Amino acid sequence: MLVDNGSIYFQKLVDYLRSKGVTIVRVDPYKCDLRKIKLENIDGVILSGGSNKFISKKREFNFAVIRILRDKPIMGICLGHEFLIEYFRGILYKMNRKSKGFSYVNIIKNNGLVERSRISVFKSHSYAAGILPDCFEQLAWSGDCEHEMVEHKSRPIWGLQFHPEMSFEGKKIMDNFLNFCRTAS
Repeated sequence: MLVDNGSIYFQKLVDYLRSKGVTIVRVDPYKCDLRKIKLENIDGVILSGGSNKFISKKREFNFAVIRILRDKPIMGICLGHEFLIEYFRGILYKMNRKSKGFSYVNIIKNNGLVERSRISVFKSHSYAAGILPDCFEQLAWSGDCEHEMVEHKSRPIWGLQFHPEMSFEGKKIMDNFLNFCRTAS
């Protein structure tokens, strides 16, 4: 399931997933009724990035997806990452300036999504996680964002403050997430 939160990079995400042979169930937070989706057919969830436009409706819908599918693999990208932080009772803050463009992220904990200690990613965000929920652990940081990548301690849930669909190393993270979805189902 791919939740379309209105990212300007959404089509790149769709194109990449299709290039990997993924069957996409694209859902729109404004129009989708989760009761009409055969959730047993969903192998994993990606909560896309997006703008803060109509944020309350997006938050409500993303929270419902997280609640209903929390035992499936979930990856939150940018705004999706922020929704994960909020859902599990963490705290976000507005950054002094927007983080946009390519940047290096330092991996501080081995995890199933990335093996390298430093990766190049594309960022485009104005908010960041200030306080992680107790159920999450930090996996990566950068010079302008302490929690670039996080992982739930007991569920297959990851948050990425950056846009993996926009960089070579980010796409490797997506490949690993897709592999995890295939083996978890």
